[in-house]
Amino acid sequence: LYPDSQSYIIMSPARSPGYPFFIFLNKTLFGDFFLKTTIFFQFLFWFYSSYFLISKISRFFKINLFSLLICFFILILPSLKFSDAILTESISFSFCLIILGLLIDLIFRENYKTLTLIILFFIVSCLLKPQLLFIFGLLIFVSIFLVFIGKIKQGLFITLLAFLSLVVIFNANKFYHLLNHNGFQIDTNLGSQLIAMPIFMTTKQEIENLNNKKNIKFLTSLYEELDKKKINFNYENNKETSRQYWIKVYFENYAKFVDTVNQKVNDFKIIENSNKFLFQLSVDLILLNLSIDAKGFLTGYFYNFSINGLYSLYLAFSFLIITLFVSLFSIYLKNKEMMIVSIFFVSHLSNVLVVSTIEPVINRYKFLTEIPLIVLIIILILNLVFSKTQSNDF
Repeated sequence: LYPDSQSYIIMSPARSPGYPFFIFLNKTLFGDFFLKTTIFFQFLFWFYSSYFLISKISRFFKINLFSLLICFFILILPSLKFSDAILTESISFSFCLIILGLLIDLIFRENYKTLTLIILFFIVSCLLKPQLLFIFGLLIFVSIFLVFIGKIKQGLFITLLAFLSLVVIFNANKFYHLLNHNGFQIDTNLGSQLIAMPIFMTTKQEIENLNNKKNIKFLTSLYEELDKKKINFNYENNKETSRQYWIKVYFENYAKFVDTVNQKVNDFKIIENSNKFLFQLSVDLILLNLSIDAKGFLTGYFYNFSINGLYSLYLAFSFLIITLFVSLFSIYLKNKEMMIVSIFFVSHLSNVLVVSTIEPVINRYKFLTEIPLIVLIIILILNLVFSKTQSNDF
């Protein structure tokens, strides 16, 4: 059990319906043993999804048994940390692997059964963990590839289904909260997450430029509370330090900041409309910062994406160049094998990009696409090594 675990067990309005319903189903079927069975099924699903992805890759790439065993081991290894946790990461990772496997199938087979499965898994996965909305970008990328290789109808059809899926996901989420929490709204924690970077990049002096006095009062009280708790959540206090340091300050103080925001929402008695209030406040702060110093403000998001998400600026630039290169060449050459490679790069890029616009990119968010990408790179390297060895033996 982790600090977030209880919110899933009690079906908190801060959580999407998928994982709480999975736990509820286990509780209904297995009674007091529900946490143990939840973990059992998480392990089982993890093993199956790892096998599923490896089987799809091996079907279209020449991979020897040694390489397959190494890759399977790498996919299984994180389960020792995540599958025995009452958190969404285990099942989310399994859904990622299955969707990647189905996309490989779609590129080579282009049948409607596979496409239907992808859309269904996409919808369910987003109801489990909203972070998996990054798969939308992956679907659009695949549709662009299909259009360029002459499969225009299929490509446009995927784009249409991707947008319709978003409508289903958001409305299903709201209906769940309406039935269980008496409010037609999205998860209640999203507002306090979205406002984090705008507040981190805004100085106390700049908030006086806002037009709404209620917003100014709320932010002033929030800053006072942060100071009282000695929570260092302010770019202005750290801007003289290295970029590697100040974006880590954002990372390290984020959870304490969110708790403080939620406390202030309670203090100001705006619980029922907290998301609407915080969304609007986020927009106001973003527009304010863009009007004062757009470059400096956007730097915060970019450093979160690159340094927290991809370890350093240099690695981030390298990754962006490689992803762009592989993606454009796969489309230009209409090469399906290269397209498979680019899917893994684009999935990781899309994942880190989505997370970095909302909150710090921590390891348990980025591993969903990072581990499959590492596995693919290892497969390519081992293929190259073994193919050279065989040619030398010959």
